Amino acid sequence: MAKKSSHHSQLLFITLALFCTVILANLCILFVLTNQAQTTTTKNTETTLLSELNSSSSYTVSDEITRELDDNKQFAMIINPEGTVVWSYNMPSPLGKEYSLSDVARFSRYYLDDYPVHIYALKNSHLLVVGSAKNSIWKYQLEYNIFAMKHLITFLPVLLTADVIIMIAVPLWIQRRWMKSREHERTEWIAGVSHDIRTPLTLILGQADALARHYDNNPEVQHKAQIIEQQSLRLRDLISNLNLSNKLTYGHCEISKEKINLPRLLRHIVSEVMNRVDTEKFKIDLSTAPHVYQVTIMADAQLTQRMIENLINNSLHHNPDGCIIRITVKPSTHGSEHYILSIEDNGVGVSDQQLIDFNSHSIQQTTSSAEHGLGISIVRHISRLHSWHIHFQNIEPHGLRCTVNI
Repeated sequence: MAKKSSHHSQLLFITLALFCTVILANLCILFVLTNQAQTTTTKNTETTLLSELNSSSSYTVSDEITRELDDNKQFAMIINPEGTVVWSYNMPSPLGKEYSLSDVARFSRYYLDDYPVHIYALKNSHLLVVGSAKNSIWKYQLEYNIFAMKHLITFLPVLLTADVIIMIAVPLWIQRRWMKSREHERTEWIAGVSHDIRTPLTLILGQADALARHYDNNPEVQHKAQIIEQQSLRLRDLISNLNLSNKLTYGHCEISKEKINLPRLLRHIVSEVMNRVDTEKFKIDLSTAPHVYQVTIMADAQLTQRMIENLINNSLHHNPDGCIIRITVKPSTHGSEHYILSIEDNGVGVSDQQLIDFNSHSIQQTTSSAEHGLGISIVRHISRLHSWHIHFQNIEPHGLRCTVNI
């Protein structure tokens, strides 16, 4: 639980950090745009002032312009060709009245005694200098190679797109790592629990067998011992199915295909099943066509055996009053290397909803019985790993048939 909380915290922290970064970037852009509007206002004032001075021979300006200069905390002065200030408005007292060409060259590019200024040429060859308050405008000229700027403009959308992708991908990558860690922990936990349960389960099976042998003349005790053994075997199968289902679901089960003699594998499975069931209630009929008696398939032996065992166990567990199970193998019409494995019983069958769940393309467990759904879920997993088509159907007058196209 601590690891889970830690992963949640990391994912939440990084997501919030990225979100805050985006918010701060947007606020910065908004701040720049807002202040740029103020810069536009001062520019309009300067343009109007320049127009009025060019149209006046006595350097007179309107009250509206002086009011705007006051509101913008700006000052203005006119310098003649000799460098003398011949007119000024709101001019700070520390500024001088005489300026050389080098002085003009310097403050035209940067600042005039820390005052940001703009310079305009009047029609009479005089210079209009309009300044703003100190620390109000960042005024530096930037120069870049035109080749670099063209490429920057070209690749800027790509860089922005990459930033967006990174902002989306990083949380997803962290979440994926967290999910993989959870899957690994879940697999290890189930494997550990399965291992811990097997030991006492083996002892129960051994004691049940010893009890049946010791009271071989007592039918009631033997019957109870048989029930204990059957339910213990059922529990063992359920635990094994749970472990395998988890590995199949999270991709922790490797498939190793090899040549398998299918009829021989079926005989082995039937023999094992018949050794642990009540032969008075259950019968298994295995039949293979003569020309497929030695047929071999490429498949994972353990997974194929588990799939067939689950299908047989499904018939056994859900027909407690007994049934006949028929297993057949015959050639498929799809080619010489394709076969049809059919496992059917004459039991009670399944409901329409269970039949829909069994034939669903989804491997999620949706049936009303967890054990029932788990076994069939594993069957579907294994068939999908081998690219086999599987189909369930109820048969008349009653029973269930499973067909596997191998």
